Amino acid sequence: GILAGLEGAGGAQTSSRTSSVGLTGLDLEQLAIRLGSPEKRRADPSLADLAEEKVAGLLSRNGPFAKVFSGFEHRPEQEEMLAGVTKAMYHNQHLVVEGGTGVGKSMAYLLPAALFAISKGQRVVISTNTINLQEQLMNKDIPALTEVLEQSGLVEKGVLKAALLKGRTNYLCLRRWNHLARSDSPTVDDARLLAKTSVWMQNTTSGDRAEINLAGRDAGSWSHISAGEKGFCPGLRDGSPCFLRAARERAEQAHIVVVNHALLLSDLARGGGLIPEYQHLVIDEAHNLEDEATRQFGFIVSQDKLDEVWEPQIRLTTQIRQAMAAEGLASSVRQEAETAVSGVEGEGAKVRQIWARLWAEVERFQANQKSGSQDSNDPQLLITSQIRNTQSWTDLHLAWENLDVGLQQAAQNVGRLHRFLESTKLPAATDQPALIMETANLMDDVETLRDQFSSILGNPLDDDIHWVSNDQMRGNPAISLNSAPLDISSTLAADLFQHKDSVVLTSATLSTEGSFEYFKSRVGVGGDSQELLVGSPFDYQKAALLLIPEDMPPPNSDRYVDAMVKVLTDLGTAMKGRTMALFTSYASLRAVAQRLRAPLMGEGIQVLAQSVDGSAQQLMTRFAEEPDSVLLGTSSFWEGVDLPSGMLKALVLTRLPFQVPTDPIVKARSNQYDEPFNQFTVPQAVLRFRQGFGRLIRNKEDKGTIVIMDNRITGKSYGNSFLRSIPPCTLKPSSLTNIGQLAAQWIA
Repeated sequence: GILAGLEGAGGAQTSSRTSSVGLTGLDLEQLAIRLGSPEKRRADPSLADLAEEKVAGLLSRNGPFAKVFSGFEHRPEQEEMLAGVTKAMYHNQHLVVEGGTGVGKSMAYLLPAALFAISKGQRVVISTNTINLQEQLMNKDIPALTEVLEQSGLVEKGVLKAALLKGRTNYLCLRRWNHLARSDSPTVDDARLLAKTSVWMQNTTSGDRAEINLAGRDAGSWSHISAGEKGFCPGLRDGSPCFLRAARERAEQAHIVVVNHALLLSDLARGGGLIPEYQHLVIDEAHNLEDEATRQFGFIVSQDKLDEVWEPQIRLTTQIRQAMAAEGLASSVRQEAETAVSGVEGEGAKVRQIWARLWAEVERFQANQKSGSQDSNDPQLLITSQIRNTQSWTDLHLAWENLDVGLQQAAQNVGRLHRFLESTKLPAATDQPALIMETANLMDDVETLRDQFSSILGNPLDDDIHWVSNDQMRGNPAISLNSAPLDISSTLAADLFQHKDSVVLTSATLSTEGSFEYFKSRVGVGGDSQELLVGSPFDYQKAALLLIPEDMPPPNSDRYVDAMVKVLTDLGTAMKGRTMALFTSYASLRAVAQRLRAPLMGEGIQVLAQSVDGSAQQLMTRFAEEPDSVLLGTSSFWEGVDLPSGMLKALVLTRLPFQVPTDPIVKARSNQYDEPFNQFTVPQAVLRFRQGFGRLIRNKEDKGTIVIMDNRITGKSYGNSFLRSIPPCTLKPSSLTNIGQLAAQWIA
């Protein structure tokens, strides 16, 4: 291979006579020492006497935080939240708590979580939606908390243990890396990835892909060397060095385990096994819980899925044939191997043909359904019970039955190869455990594919949403079959809330017009849960000017884009950039960006448009470095965007963020309500609106202007639901001509 293998990586323990240094120079004994085994989690029963009131007082004016940090800012809202979380944990209650921007939510739950975990010798899991918040907790908040607890003598030095645990595909698998490195003809992409990772492997203690910058094709090849989705790994059992096992062992011994919603929910979906056992959980950024659960409990099968599933087969069969070429093998063994390998290859070729026929049928089916319907341009088609009674569905069903038989035979042939590998001793140079693992994975992947097709085309459940999506991506149509749960609340109620002693859900945006009912009903939190609404310590009347231009044309009018360009030109000029506009569709974002560039360029202001000038992350970085810009963003910018303080002086909300009514999930879910618009559509948009609004004022010093460019907020009866859901700001009458001027006066 281009990079010689790691001798014995993940194989039997190296004997003392042979060196444990592989040809790559990776010393496995040294790696085992580097990974170490974590110190056991300790309990400190003396903390059990720490009364709840005492915990709640730790963030008071004269508490330990105030003594250790000179810049400590006492916030009554933070103290109130701390008391609420402490009570929930110590009394085994569920709590929904909304804390406005600036409350310091993370410390209000980390502090009781740490003290509770240490006093009981248990672990508390904390789940976030974004990587940014995970990094903030691990690199800033938990170290600060540890310092205070140790300096104030509450906790002995070195006792509090925290660990970050990610999904298994984030970790490098030494066995798979070695397997790829030994391949005689790696692809160019694989060779580049091996070269890129070989140096990093010598030093990393985590094996976490986030440590190396993988983009584009490298990111695509990562799945060849990562600890895949499956658990068929002998390395996890035989004691050889393993990054995934090391991460799990650290989590096993930690008081606080930080995960993300995706891992939390996939662990629930699998019935556990990914996260160490826990009874206490804090879900931060909980407003994302429903969307992430919808993703984790659903799936997508795209037209190119077979290539992805079947790809390892080519490497497998090549390596087995190489092994068979070794001298001294009995001809009967060679014959058996050849029969097994040819069987897999033959079935693979057959499946490809049936697969192509099925997708041709899916396209024909979608075209038939679309012809004559009013939303014929919509790339997504919801599969309803009426549709399942048409002739084109019957044709599609037949194509599925053929594919199912083909996939079943393919899985049987892989199974035969798997049994051959398990029962036959191959030449020493072959990495037999890796081949056994890869055939088990392949078998499992093919069976999963069968199950997914069956649940959409064969025996669909009533409580799932199914749709066909045909997105013309870069000119080549990517067609897929999709499934999502109609309702995640019953699953979360049964698998999460009824099983855990205490779950705290928190975010800055969980309530609509002061009530948690909508959020609680969507995620399945029972009626007996506690509720707490703490405001924000900011004075919005001093900090935020709210402008709703009285002469704004309606969003569907031809003059709407003209008005947007006018306001953004004036604001961008008056604020010297420092402006962000949030859109609800890429089409209108692009239309505005195109016409905005020239007038602003004349003023020395650049336009940064999402997906035109870069990804969300790239634009955030550029805006922070060059604030004399007007940033135009869609979905991901409505939330979780934290620009450095004082960076943003104006925020424009171009439209009320209603979800697209033709989206299959939105369509199916809104059908469950008697009054879908008031009970489902508006509350959802209000929460999104509050997220967008929250981008401007991030701390006490911030001051700026918010412009709402959607006249429905004052012209429609439901507009009040939006206005009542944000803190009272200074509202001034305005028109399209004086917005720039008013905004400039406000911050002068």
